[in-house]
Amino acid sequence: MIHIFSFVKKRLLSLVLICAIIYPLPLLANPSAPPRKVVRILSIDGGGIRGIIPALVLKHIESRLLCGRRIADCFDIIAGTSTGGLIAIMLTAPNEDKRPKYSAHEIVDIYEELGQQVFFSSLGQLIKSGNGWWGAKYSAHDLEEILASYLGDMCLKDVVTNVIVPAYEIELDKTFFFKSSRAKKEPAQDCLLRDLARATSAAPTYFSPASLIDGTGNRKLTFIDGGIGANNPSLSAAVYAMEIFGMDIDFFVVSIGTGTNYGAATNNISREDVESSGIIGWAPKIISTLMHAVDDITNYEMWYVFNHNKQKHCYFRLQPILESEYTYLDKADPENLQVLKKVADRMIKENEEVINEIVRTLNIRNP
Repeated sequence: MIHIFSFVKKRLLSLVLICAIIYPLPLLANPSAPPRKVVRILSIDGGGIRGIIPALVLKHIESRLLCGRRIADCFDIIAGTSTGGLIAIMLTAPNEDKRPKYSAHEIVDIYEELGQQVFFSSLGQLIKSGNGWWGAKYSAHDLEEILASYLGDMCLKDVVTNVIVPAYEIELDKTFFFKSSRAKKEPAQDCLLRDLARATSAAPTYFSPASLIDGTGNRKLTFIDGGIGANNPSLSAAVYAMEIFGMDIDFFVVSIGTGTNYGAATNNISREDVESSGIIGWAPKIISTLMHAVDDITNYEMWYVFNHNKQKHCYFRLQPILESEYTYLDKADPENLQVLKKVADRMIKENEEVINEIVRTLNIRNP
């Protein structure tokens, strides 16, 4: 119960701070003050293989940027959780010239490779794990090898723009927010990008917990998926913006989801499925249900603070509706990937005006 009150208290404090910025007191306004900085934030939800949806949206946006700019060139902060954290890390990983190493187009291709190799269980793994019932459903070895091949020994302090990625430390019972600005200043806050990507995406029952050693080499932590606490990290990113840039700022937030069953024709959970269920009945659905709940709460808070009663919106949420058979975190067969691609294409077309506004804003260089 103490943890619940602490969580609510922190959440309310975050909202109060943001509201104070969005709705400043008239008596404190200074008409001669220079224009307030507009902080551009990109936030990407968790969702396993469904991460290919925001990757495709970002590929579309990046293809329309001027002068060969990359997504990381256009945002002051990029936040991501779980699969979204992997995308955030890939978007901001540096090459030898301190430029973004991977384009959004390349990240889409990487996702197809990830899906085929990571979400695959050998017969031995299926037997060993009971298909996820008494052991991790997938071996983390292939995931760790792929992350190492793409991220090498790059560190959080080296990313090309500000990054915030959550992961949940199980032994300390605490959500850690890995922040690149702190990693640059404090060695203990730094870590390898490949280890951070593994930590934020260590979904319970799918993968074993991840071990992460901090930048000093002196502290070893044990993490599971960041979606446990912040599957939609947009609110966390807004608070992070105030930490970096101060209170006298405005916001432009682009938040991209990986799909919701809300509004779909098929139920994610029906009453008949769980009316008399215990652990076994709830287990297959509880993780995705918790993540969807966190998504919806954060989206409501962000929309109300940034868009409610505003002539001009500054929070843009792109979230497709998925039928329940396509909401699995690990369904990476070619047929399902094709469906997810079509969902992304449909969402881009249905949100043409919103995406046009996003592209127009991003093509204006930040002062």
